[in-house]
Amino acid sequence: GRIKMTVLGLLLVFAALLVIYRNPIKALIPIFPVGLIVGMSSGIMYLLGIKFTPITATLGALVLGMGSEMTIMLLERYLEEKKLGKGKHEAMLIAVTMIGKAIVASGLTTVGGFSVLMLSEFVILKDFGLMTVINISLALISTFVILPPVIILFDKLILGKE
Repeated sequence: GRIKMTVLGLLLVFAALLVIYRNPIKALIPIFPVGLIVGMSSGIMYLLGIKFTPITATLGALVLGMGSEMTIMLLERYLEEKKLGKGKHEAMLIAVTMIGKAIVASGLTTVGGFSVLMLSEFVILKDFGLMTVINISLALISTFVILPPVIILFDKLILGKE
């Protein structure tokens, strides 16, 4: 069920990024913050009393796909600034400043869309909507809280094999 779908989603996103970046570290960086959120998802469901259903089985892969979009956008903007000769801290500040609004808009639009599911009379859809909103919101937050320090920490490994 859920674990298989999540692992499959993780492997597919990683494989695609590995083909694009040709650097395993660079391919893992955008997945890391979203992977943390997906890992926390089961605990959040337990705390909220939400049961696992066939529809929530897709949640991990879904959040990985959507959350990775946000992290890839930030990483790519950072890499552009590094190519222009900026230091890692300056490059990250510019990246967050320049692409941050677009990432927030994208994330909030997704959250807004899935929040409509919480109006459903069907508990299964209501719970799925709630969990998707929580997970995408946390993925959005992790894009700005977790990802920048990780990118800065692994800066040399990210850029080393270009």
